[in-house]
Amino acid sequence: MKHYQNQEKCIKKFFKPDVKKEGKDSHNDILFKTLMLNSFYSTKLQAPLYVVEYIETIEDFYHRVGSDETDYDLIDQIAWKNDRYVGNNERYNNRRNCFSFATKYCHHHSPNKFRIYDSFVAKVLIYAQFHHQFYHENFSESDLQKSYEFFHKVWDAFKNDDRFNISHFENWEIDKYLWLLGKDYFPTSKKNQEDEK
Repeated sequence: MKHYQNQEKCIKKFFKPDVKKEGKDSHNDILFKTLMLNSFYSTKLQAPLYVVEYIETIEDFYHRVGSDETDYDLIDQIAWKNDRYVGNNERYNNRRNCFSFATKYCHHHSPNKFRIYDSFVAKVLIYAQFHHQFYHENFSESDLQKSYEFFHKVWDAFKNDDRFNISHFENWEIDKYLWLLGKDYFPTSKKNQEDEK
C-alpha cells in the first residue's frame, strides 16, 4: 500500500490535475506521462510511442479533458486509434491494454470526471451485477471495454445503488476502492496480475 501511495504522489506531481491548462502538452511531457503510467500500472502498451504521437495530435486535449461534460469519445479515440499498430493475434490484449491506459491517462488529468478501467475493477462490477443486478442488463468484461460511455454508465449505476452505500464518496475515492477490492477478492498469480492490469 505504501508503494502504491508513493506512486500516486509522484503521478499527481507531474499530471497536476488541479492546475487549469489550455491546448496540449509538449511531446516530451506526453512521453514522460505515458511511460510513467505504463510502468507504474503495468498497462503493457505494445506501442507506447504511437500512443504518444496520437495524443500529441489532439490539439484541444485540455479543453476536452477539463470540460464540464465527460468526453467519452476522448477515451475511445486514444484507445482504439492505436489498435492498428499490432498484429491480429495480439489485437484483443492490445485493445484491453490501450483502453485501460486511456482511462488512467485521462483520469489523472481529471480524477473526478474519468473513471478508471482495469481488470480488477471489471471483476468487481461483474460480481456485483451477478449478485445484486444493479444495472438493467448483464455485461461481460469485453462489453465494458467496447465503449467508455457504457463502462461509465455501469460504473455510475454501481456508485448510485443505495445497497452499496458509497454515493457520498468522491469518484476518485471509489476508483481506488474498486481497484483495491478487486485486487483483494480476485487475486491472481504475480505474472497474471501484471498481465491483467
